[in-house]
Amino acid sequence: MKYCILILATTLFFNRSFSQPVVSYVDYHNKINGIEVLLRQQKYSQAISAYEELRGSYSFFAKDLHNLAICYLKTNQLDSAISIAHQLVLHGRTLEDFSIYKEFAAIAGKDEWRAFTEAYPLLREQYEQNLDQKFIGIINEAIESDQAFQKVSDAKRDSVYYYQGRMLFDYIFENGFPDFFRDEEAAANRLFAMLKHFFYLPKLVKDDTVLAKQKPYSNMVFDKPYADCMLKALHEGKLLPATYERIMYHTSYYSPYGLVGICFDFDTETVSLDFGPQNANHNEINEKRKSIGLAQVDSTAGNLEGTWYKQVSFKEMKEAYGKCDTCKTLKDYWKLSSQIRERVRNSFKNEALESFKFSFDPDNLNNFNMKGCLNYMPNLKKQVGN
Repeated sequence: MKYCILILATTLFFNRSFSQPVVSYVDYHNKINGIEVLLRQQKYSQAISAYEELRGSYSFFAKDLHNLAICYLKTNQLDSAISIAHQLVLHGRTLEDFSIYKEFAAIAGKDEWRAFTEAYPLLREQYEQNLDQKFIGIINEAIESDQAFQKVSDAKRDSVYYYQGRMLFDYIFENGFPDFFRDEEAAANRLFAMLKHFFYLPKLVKDDTVLAKQKPYSNMVFDKPYADCMLKALHEGKLLPATYERIMYHTSYYSPYGLVGICFDFDTETVSLDFGPQNANHNEINEKRKSIGLAQVDSTAGNLEGTWYKQVSFKEMKEAYGKCDTCKTLKDYWKLSSQIRERVRNSFKNEALESFKFSFDPDNLNNFNMKGCLNYMPNLKKQVGN
């Protein structure tokens, strides 16, 4: 009887602990995705209105407070921007980090900013008093252990990440998921590295049956609701969707949220977001993305507004293909267009958008679908004809 009561109590605890909260941040992130399209379109006043409406229902992530502040500065609303700057300090922003952004650097000599800098020490102290220093100590100790075993062997390092990861989660189960990923906290980068490696280990053991029988892997047991804890943190507003995906899935290739890339359509001369060839059901994947607050991947131009992709000349690529007498293979032709793309990528700079922090930033995608390009590769067309 006592045993049954214990099981029931444990079940109720985990159901209560890992069921979704009444107010989920998924809707918040989906709305932020829409606002960030306005940022790309440089519609700053509309973005401000949308941000302020959302602030009535949610406590903001630091990156979204930052974007709102930049919008205020771009529309010459200094007092509002400095009010948001106060909030940023309470989310971990240091005084030195403000000067990284040209919009803040431009107001450094104003009386309002000097008054802010005088208030900064007290705000910073308030932020630091609310930090979980014990948890930060656990993270730092774990990273030091990892570094000590880096040159010993992968197995030893994996073992360290496994046991340190369990220790971290024991602390999280008891004290809750930290706010590090909401804020601009240095500990977030170290915690990210630990969590990503920890969640890679079950896949490593599952995919390699020989390795799974060897120590330390044969001793690894993932018997607690680790994944549920991460999903709960996402819904509670402790994790950005992109951070959640990167932690839970070692590479985008294995993610249920799709391998996102760029489609260059040679026939229509348009550029759009696209999924990788292994992602057949685009609607289903987009529904999954929406369910955790990731931006939608479709043919609309919003998320590519202001990016380097639209600066790539189809005319130049087609002419390069047509003039290449030495191109004999698909790889030869693709090398030409790759050189053109990389030249544009490395030279293009959108100064209007460079201060913003985007939830979904496609600028560094490396999966390209050159749709219809075969029609413009004369040597390959001759081979097909023969």
